[in-house]
Amino acid sequence: MDLFLVYFLQLVFWLTCSHVLVSTNRHHTLFKILLVASALTIVLALVGGRYFGLQGVIIGMTVGDLILPFWCVPYLLSRYQARFSLPFFLHEAAPVIVRVTSIVFLPWLAPITFLLLLSWLIASLLTIATLERS
Repeated sequence: MDLFLVYFLQLVFWLTCSHVLVSTNRHHTLFKILLVASALTIVLALVGGRYFGLQGVIIGMTVGDLILPFWCVPYLLSRYQARFSLPFFLHEAAPVIVRVTSIVFLPWLAPITFLLLLSWLIASLLTIATLERS
């Protein structure tokens, strides 16, 4: 189950970026990348499953997504819209990465981490609400 959480964490990241590209009709290159990535993911999941069982399947799926869509889809988005640059993604992802890593390595920090993530969410919602008023 932990491997699925890692898989879905990285999946949500690049999938969110792809939604912006699809909604703005910039999907031609995106779908070429996703086609190649899907074929690669299937091959890696089959090989991983054959030699390592269910864990190998999940690791194959994760590696297949990390090889192409994880970095390429945000790159396509940054080419379309300059504000989605590498510093933007690092600024947004850093709190999540630090807290998830701390949960994995220090399980007793889980309640603190969940409270900090909740405060980060509330702070971002308040910022959005303030920007909408002005």
